[in-house]
Amino acid sequence: MAGILSSLTAARISNAICFTCQLGKDVWILDSRASDHMSYDASFLHDLRPLDAPVTVSLPNGQRVQVSHCGALDLNSRIKLKNVLLVPQFKYNLLSVKQLARQLHCDVIFSEETCSLQGLSLRRPLVFTFWTEIW
Repeated sequence: MAGILSSLTAARISNAICFTCQLGKDVWILDSRASDHMSYDASFLHDLRPLDAPVTVSLPNGQRVQVSHCGALDLNSRIKLKNVLLVPQFKYNLLSVKQLARQLHCDVIFSEETCSLQGLSLRRPLVFTFWTEIW
């Protein structure tokens, strides 16, 4: 997962801001309302482990599912996200804006066409924008 590329557009849906981005060949949704990072595919994650206790996750379609495993995701060669929930019943991959800010100790800044992550823990800002590789 060398770089992060965004898709064509950002969306504002019922007080949530979503960007889609591409990690390698995988599409991920940057979601301001997601409480946790989630992936439907265990092959995207490493260091997969069982949770101490299963948790219930509410999906956007209203379905509630039990989650029993989590793992780590490499955003790029420097940034590794922990505690990404494995949710095989879901058909999307989500990056939680709240968890990005918390795990990377950074600010998440949305503009009309970009999403930037900036903070002391990052050597330089990460910018998600139209078809531009991460800086």
